[in-house]
Amino acid sequence: MDLPWAENGVDGNGDNQKWAKSDYTTDILSGLTASETYTLEVYWKITSNLGDKLDNDSGTNFKSSFTVDSSLSMNTLEKESSVLILPNKIYFQKSGAFEITIFNMIGSQIKRVNTDFNKGQVIHLNLGRGIYLINIKENQHYKTYKMPVY
Repeated sequence: MDLPWAENGVDGNGDNQKWAKSDYTTDILSGLTASETYTLEVYWKITSNLGDKLDNDSGTNFKSSFTVDSSLSMNTLEKESSVLILPNKIYFQKSGAFEITIFNMIGSQIKRVNTDFNKGQVIHLNLGRGIYLINIKENQHYKTYKMPVY
């Protein structure tokens, strides 16, 4: 995949650079067999006016091994999960009407939101440190999540 230069000075440091491209649709898992182990190797070839350079962990490509687990497919995840619970945030993976109730660990209701949300929308909860229970109602179905806030 070709990764074009995007900007200098990432994170306030002029030496850091960002190389990015977000419109790839390559599915690296396509065609792999369940329960088999695979190795993913990554390296960078940098072409500049000084010639080509390879960034590959001192001559050995960066490597990671993984095994394909077919017990949980993306279709299952999409059907079961309308939201993604993150520390102090809720990310909506589909649009719809949601009723969200937040409780602390002693059972006191902290916050309640009942409204329509759009796919990709994020709500910031601004909760203090602790562990909270997030009860989400969608289409008369309830699901409870545990959310730690650090």
